[in-house]
Amino acid sequence: MSACSQTAAAWSRCLVVFSELRRAGLRPDLASFQCLARACGHGGHWRGALQILVAMREQRIVDSGDVVRSAVAWACEASVEPMSRNVTTARGARKEQKEDALLDFLRQNAATGDLDGAIAAFERFVRECQWLKVAGGQKARLLENSVHPGDRVVEFGTYMGYSALVVARRLRALGGGGRVISCEVDANAAEIARAVILWAGAQHEIDVRIGCAFDWIASGQLGLIDLLVLDHRGERYHTDLQAVEHQLSCRARIFADNVLHPGAPLFLAYIKDRFHTRIHEVKEFLHTPPIDDWVVICTPLSGQRSTQQPLPPEMRRWSAKVDAICQGSQQRTVDWHGFQQDFKRAMYDWNPPGIFAASPRHRSDSGRRS
Repeated sequence: MSACSQTAAAWSRCLVVFSELRRAGLRPDLASFQCLARACGHGGHWRGALQILVAMREQRIVDSGDVVRSAVAWACEASVEPMSRNVTTARGARKEQKEDALLDFLRQNAATGDLDGAIAAFERFVRECQWLKVAGGQKARLLENSVHPGDRVVEFGTYMGYSALVVARRLRALGGGGRVISCEVDANAAEIARAVILWAGAQHEIDVRIGCAFDWIASGQLGLIDLLVLDHRGERYHTDLQAVEHQLSCRARIFADNVLHPGAPLFLAYIKDRFHTRIHEVKEFLHTPPIDDWVVICTPLSGQRSTQQPLPPEMRRWSAKVDAICQGSQQRTVDWHGFQQDFKRAMYDWNPPGIFAASPRHRSDSGRRS
């Protein structure tokens, strides 16, 4: 069903498979309903997607992670019918404690419509109240320097909208113009981000869209892209970049966060010899204890977009290790620093020294040599 749910041409096949499962007496799980909702979205069948939520309620199936609601929300937003854009789905029962607290803090400590004040309050919340994984500090400066006047920016991974606000502020400083489309797979997070952006007064410059990157790429509704910001799941960076390459403008830049923490080894393998690459070694913003991360900024090499090389088994193994420690971190405390030393050494060996923005001595001190 997953494969059938990813294109407009195959969406009806997904419905057939779902019906066959029901006739066979199999009880659909959340993943099945999610695929069905995505299939409806690709087929423009947004009313059918809404009926999925009704069917789940009737069968007393709890959408504990709101994954189905998020997929249904995408199906409605991606529809070409104007009426579907006004359809809302009730927010799930899952409580976003830190994220809701951020929105309350923002409203108490920044004036409405004050973009600079909202960004400052955002950073103050992370510093004084609760840590959130946002691209502040060194990362924010690198992101601002990547923005050009009038850029058409697409971001995969909105979270709370911090990076989108930073980009909007930079576009204003460069004279206005441009726009930001930011895609967030989690409907709850997207709705909080929209409220944050509205409070900051940047709602006319930033369009937050619910849904996964791949689905929005397949919809053909992202338009031409000057700056692509990758800040969602590192294991998806290379596949989503490959899918969207035909929509990159002749002056396109790619800004990829979290390439070392938690890590995106397949992305590093994919861009090697196909993109002009610069790796910036930074600290995770206000993380305690301090931990390293990499920001990758790259541009396509002329004539290289259509070529594709097999991804090395070594990098696939590292991708599996990154995925395993990420999964483990949701259930227990993991040794990120210990893992990162081995991971970093392997990534140093994979990448030529000349693509690092740091000096050779700094790289050596960071763990390249034991």
